[in-house]
Amino acid sequence: MNHTLSLKEFVKPGPNIFRDVGLPEKQNQNWFRPMKSVHSNLDDMHINCFTGLLKRKIEASPELFKTRIGILPTYFFAQCKVIWKRDYVNTKKTFVEDEWICTDDLTCFVLEGQLTWCKAWWDYDILLIPCSVCSSHWVLCELNLYTYKIEIYDSLLEGNVKNKQLQWIPYIKSLISFLPGILHAGGYYERHISNPKSVEVNAVKPYLIPQQHDT
Repeated sequence: MNHTLSLKEFVKPGPNIFRDVGLPEKQNQNWFRPMKSVHSNLDDMHINCFTGLLKRKIEASPELFKTRIGILPTYFFAQCKVIWKRDYVNTKKTFVEDEWICTDDLTCFVLEGQLTWCKAWWDYDILLIPCSVCSSHWVLCELNLYTYKIEIYDSLLEGNVKNKQLQWIPYIKSLISFLPGILHAGGYYERHISNPKSVEVNAVKPYLIPQQHDT
């Protein structure tokens, strides 16, 4: 896709739009209006559109990034939530990491393919995971694949960041709980020098977004 296209030209139908940036092939101008107002809620397709374009930029200019960054579509976290609710919330069962068996519904995201938007996870240092919490609010989780730490970037965090950041942990519990099993089932540990361990969640400053320190 030509990166110099205007917004009007971009929203025209195209055979590769859905695959490449998460947009349906046909969208009218009204679809873009929520992005103009801070009071509007963005849906998953808006988020996928933005992250898809960001992915294109990263892949088009790899020389600008010393850190290998992968971006997952919104439906990765959505799938985690669906499985968590079905198997643990609705049944009131306790999650036991050693007993959980990851299925293809999630391991498929570890491998390279059209569904995942990404290369295989072992080709990255960091994964950016957009997460919908409280139905209409979006946060960005940055997973460091070397330290197994997640940093949550949230525009609403103010004051005591560490304490307020913890409010989102219950909402991303599925992601935190499933990640070690997903990595193991997807063959990540077989190709990576790191040892399996639990995921740690870190506090971050409000309005701070991931970026290269040397560019």
